[in-house]
Amino acid sequence: VPFVYPLFALLILIVWIERPVMLKPMFFFTILRQAIPLILIAVGQSLCMRVRSIDLSSTGVIVGAVYILTGGWIEGATLELCLLAIGLGLFVGAVNAWFIAIRPPSAVLATLAKPMIVSGIVLILSGIRQPDRAPEDLVEFARLRFEGVPVIALLTIAFVIVFAIALRISVLRRIMDAIGTNPK
Repeated sequence: VPFVYPLFALLILIVWIERPVMLKPMFFFTILRQAIPLILIAVGQSLCMRVRSIDLSSTGVIVGAVYILTGGWIEGATLELCLLAIGLGLFVGAVNAWFIAIRPPSAVLATLAKPMIVSGIVLILSGIRQPDRAPEDLVEFARLRFEGVPVIALLTIAFVIVFAIALRISVLRRIMDAIGTNPK
């Protein structure tokens, strides 16, 4: 059993003892909704770790995605803005992959520069102005609940389960296992 599960159980036990109100559905699901980006980052980092690497560019991608979605500098449908934010993440990931695979510096150095670059671009484009214009339908989607549970949390859990199953039965898993167990 991975050590993270007993630690999570211990954390829940401590919260239950010290602040039981935090485990009431209203608070718990609000915290869960806010933790969704961290869950997705953890899934991505676990893939990097399986091939003995690390990716430190996620903070820059988050800053860029938030600016794309809430900065108000691009007028468009919410779906278009979401696809543009995903495209930013794919582009940063592709640049990281190129630097690590073709121009092999340290993965830490290669990926640590990207959040600084993306954050700098966001600062220049925003004029150091706080983003404040999230599309209304995106805000409504973030607040949407099914049986009291945030829909975004249910979608994330479904994504992680499908991703885990797909990884278990795919050739990619065997390739990642081979790379991860190879010290060279």
